[in-house]
Amino acid sequence: EREGMTGLHRRRIVEEVLTLRCPRCFVAFVDFEGCMALKCNACPCHFCAWCLADCGNDAHAHVRRCIRRAAGDHYFASAEQFEAAQRRRRQFLLDEYLAAIEDHAVREAVAAAVEAPARELGIQVRCVNVVDGAPL
Repeated sequence: EREGMTGLHRRRIVEEVLTLRCPRCFVAFVDFEGCMALKCNACPCHFCAWCLADCGNDAHAHVRRCIRRAAGDHYFASAEQFEAAQRRRRQFLLDEYLAAIEDHAVREAVAAAVEAPARELGIQVRCVNVVDGAPL
């Protein structure tokens, strides 16, 4: 059963945390052209490239005031700034996901299972104590 749970968690982490996806239709995207107000190619969703929030029909207002926005231009960022923001977002989500797995053995197995894909993206796999959020 642990192997099944590990596989299920691994798939969810890869799909929901590590893969950049439209927040509305969940279609993956890889292209980034500089403007942080993105539009999904598969649905009418406009979303923020900093935090991936669904912004309805226009993401510009949100991008301008997004708390994850880097200093500088309000709407444009370099590929490096985009990647850094996504590393921070993914790291936070991965830490949060792993912390929510109450069974320590399952958490350790899941952490090991996602080590390689996370490392490719510059993400550290850290097991976090469920009680106080401190790294184990």
